[in-house]
Amino acid sequence: MSNLEYCLLTSNEYTILETMRDRCVGSENFNAELLRRKLRRAIVMFPHDIPPTVVTLNSRVTFRVDENVPETRILVRDESRDLIGLTISLGSRRGLAMLGLSEGQSIALQKPDTDTETITIQQVVYQPEAARLALRVAPQVRQPEASPFLKVVHRSDYGRQLPMRRVPKTVSTEFDDPGPNAA
Repeated sequence: MSNLEYCLLTSNEYTILETMRDRCVGSENFNAELLRRKLRRAIVMFPHDIPPTVVTLNSRVTFRVDENVPETRILVRDESRDLIGLTISLGSRRGLAMLGLSEGQSIALQKPDTDTETITIQQVVYQPEAARLALRVAPQVRQPEASPFLKVVHRSDYGRQLPMRRVPKTVSTEFDDPGPNAA
């Protein structure tokens, strides 16, 4: 089925794959064997330890299927976030196959019609774990002081004095509390 020797997964991704496997137990799901194989050969890592060349969830990946033109997609968890031509779902066979592979690594997949296709990861263009680590490690650059959001350009009362108004006194200075004996 595949030449998958190992795959690198974050602890969160491993848990997601276990849940997917548990949901397809007893059903004739075509991805079930791929899920089992991926879980058996997974090396689980903390997100900050995973190399930036590994496909993780929400990574932007350039890959090639057989000898076709390379495609660049974002690997997303669920199909509700699937944007045609921009993303590939983890629930799809290709998306599941790519998760955890490194740049240059390939996997051969059995298609439903008994043909096989080979997916090769060419480049991980963006990986969220590497981006978070870069933000944490990068030296803090001093941001220029923020300018005010609103700037007054014209005042209608500019140059004239507003009249002072007397405010009537509403507070009485006399002591009128009879105290507890009045009750």
